[in-house]
Amino acid sequence: MQKQWQLPPPGLHLLIVTLLLLGVFFRLSHLDLKVYAHDEVFTSLRVAGYDAERVTQRVFSGEVLTAADLLQYQRLSPDLGWGDTFRALMGNPEHPPLYYLMSRLWVQVFGSSVATFRALSATISLLSFPALYWLCLELFGSARVGWIAIALLAIAPFHVLYAQEARPYSLWIAMTILASAALIRAMRIPSGRNWWLYALMVVLNLYTTLFSGLAIASHALYLLILERFRWTPTLKAACGAWLVGAIAFLPWMGVILAHWQQFQTKTQWASQGKNLPTLMRFWGLHLSSNFIDLPLEFANPILIVFALASLLFVGYGFKILIKHTPQPVWLFLLLLAMGSAAFLIVADLVRGGQISGNSRYFVPTYVAVPVVSAYLFARKIYTPNVRSRLLWMSALSFTISCGIISCSLSFTAEAWWNKVLSYNNPQIARIINTSPNPLVVSQYSDIRLGNLISLSYKLRPDVKLQLVIEPNIPQISQDFSDIFVYEPSEVLTQELMARYDLMMTPIANAPLLRLNPRVGGF
Repeated sequence: MQKQWQLPPPGLHLLIVTLLLLGVFFRLSHLDLKVYAHDEVFTSLRVAGYDAERVTQRVFSGEVLTAADLLQYQRLSPDLGWGDTFRALMGNPEHPPLYYLMSRLWVQVFGSSVATFRALSATISLLSFPALYWLCLELFGSARVGWIAIALLAIAPFHVLYAQEARPYSLWIAMTILASAALIRAMRIPSGRNWWLYALMVVLNLYTTLFSGLAIASHALYLLILERFRWTPTLKAACGAWLVGAIAFLPWMGVILAHWQQFQTKTQWASQGKNLPTLMRFWGLHLSSNFIDLPLEFANPILIVFALASLLFVGYGFKILIKHTPQPVWLFLLLLAMGSAAFLIVADLVRGGQISGNSRYFVPTYVAVPVVSAYLFARKIYTPNVRSRLLWMSALSFTISCGIISCSLSFTAEAWWNKVLSYNNPQIARIINTSPNPLVVSQYSDIRLGNLISLSYKLRPDVKLQLVIEPNIPQISQDFSDIFVYEPSEVLTQELMARYDLMMTPIANAPLLRLNPRVGGF
């Protein structure tokens, strides 16, 4: 097998280069268009070194603040240094620090704007292209498969969406691909240098996200099966690499144990279950978002068609892969695609949780699917059978078209499904901004700090907010032209109506109410 880097295969040069450039364009353009969502707000908060509890006390004090006042917690301050950033990260031990420390360095150089924060993720995502090519070379010895995989990855809706998210997912994707390629290379050329490279990739993966342990577990199962559970030199070397990773991760494991209560609190949401039919629909969307992602309602039956079609296509890809490649190749991709996915799904079924309903935790699957698809297309479009070749060229064109259309639609949208907690904020901000002198009233909850700062990015800088912690009720002034209540609790709604003798006017399709006095003013 050839293992050299090569130019795109004849006949596909123009297509692959065009798709690669298009993928880069989708990733690096319009970085500030989509709403800066709840989770991204906390990225900026921690990177800047702010303690969320102290910010909550300041913001939800009942004083009248402006949207600009809230946004000050999203920027670096001369009063907060690297030590403050690290302390903020230790207070959220469920997120290892690598991406956030990289972000701190990045924004110190380039600034703290939305586009700047997201530009780091977008830039990191470009690393996935050469990394995926390398993985395909190691698995198949085929530049042809590698280039087709890059083309599919470039316009894969999921990968484009998360390349523009100020969160560690694009780094996790790149690290998963690099660790996988490094393992296959170390097995093929078992030198100390190659095993140390794999050990480094294990460390970087662990410091990117705790969920990377699932991909590493898939690697371990893969080696155990290949080595038939025997203590071979290959398994010894791999265990050495995993031991290096475990030792290197001990400092952050100490942080987790020292902040165990925070860790449990921050991850408690994962145990709040969804019903099985809902979870199953999510699982289908995880798979189909590799190929197509249209702005359809969750209950739309066409999404089930997309999911089933994607399942049949990927299943057929694995069938061809198993039939025509040696066991070390197909077994690796099968375990990478299904290992972590199966663990998350089974864990939810056993515990009654909801974590498998989140696409972002299925990164190893999103890495394997383009590779399997690329192998299928590479084998079919270069077959001597003319009819079959034309059929599969049409299938490739259709797949590419679905990806381009999906990315084009999400590319120009202010919100998309991955911004779920803050999805309505652009619409809400437009309503509030039409008022000449509005006041926004709300109260504290676990997610409302992030959502209110997210909203502030879309509000006029001078829009006023009055935020409280229950059971406190805001003392509303008569100086405002309109009073809006954002995501109100039942308690706040009832108290405002009772205290101020107000009517609540719901605003369609938004968690926003307008206060209207029944008699007189406020």
